[in-house]
Amino acid sequence: MRSSPLPEASRQNPGTRPSMPPPRLAPVPWGSILGVLFVTALASLLLPATLVGNVRKFVGSADEPVLWTGWGAILVSAGLSLANFLALLLAVAVGRRYEGRRWAQSVFFAIAALGALWGGAQLVVLGPIIASISFIVVAGSLMSGWFLRQP
Repeated sequence: MRSSPLPEASRQNPGTRPSMPPPRLAPVPWGSILGVLFVTALASLLLPATLVGNVRKFVGSADEPVLWTGWGAILVSAGLSLANFLALLLAVAVGRRYEGRRWAQSVFFAIAALGALWGGAQLVVLGPIIASISFIVVAGSLMSGWFLRQP
């Protein structure tokens, strides 16, 4: 009797492959994240109208750059809120896999870091009321990133 020169593993059907484990999926708490981001965006846009007593100081004079007035703070908080909602779309799209969830979480934390830097600059130049607009959005980013922690 002649032995086969091929090893046992190579004589198997070439169409069969070792089974791959299914990708690990986890639910994304998109409702909680959307609620937090909506409340923080709404609060950051409505807070200046309720806390600022001197409208001329909030609006600024014609000589000041727009970014260092209250309108600039509203524009920056609107931009940060838009970035948060885009990060929410990213989290829903790739956050079901654990690797994508970690990436989406780091995007929320990066938005929070940039907002905190900008809020710190506003705190030094404009004071706590206008800087609180950016810090509200930063709090929303941090909470959204915290919601994406590993289950």
